[in-house]
Amino acid sequence: MTKRLFLAYGLAPLVIAAPLQSAAAQEQAALEFGDDTGEFASDGECDDVRYIGEGMAEVLLTDSIGKDASDCKAAFAAGTISVNALHAVPANDAAIDFGDDKSEFAMDGECDDIRFVGPDSGRMIYITDDIGHDASDCKTAFSSGKVKWQGSSATPELGLT
Repeated sequence: MTKRLFLAYGLAPLVIAAPLQSAAAQEQAALEFGDDTGEFASDGECDDVRYIGEGMAEVLLTDSIGKDASDCKAAFAAGTISVNALHAVPANDAAIDFGDDKSEFAMDGECDDIRFVGPDSGRMIYITDDIGHDASDCKTAFSSGKVKWQGSSATPELGLT
């Protein structure tokens, strides 16, 4: 693909060869797919909750994050999955989508969303239902520096750090 720069007064166009990477290619280059060590790896479905689309497994567990690389990479390349917006790398801290407070464990003073980790993050097993649904607790902990964002990581830390 090339960019064209047209000179004023009707002169011939000057073509500047500058290969442009598609948004999908840039996104894939930034992705950390992980490995194939998950229980459901290499079964033809992406089991990683960081993605969404028709190429996804029906049941998703946080334990599969970064552990189904081959399936997820193939589905991403085929266009049957894309990055879940809640796991997309934010441009800056102000762009983090904390979500809402619909989790059963919301507003209990502890950030239960696996996208965050630190002394104020959950001490229990993370469940997919809490991703993006413990906003107040996670935003408070993040703003005070008690948790950090790790939403795009293929190897998320769990619990206390």
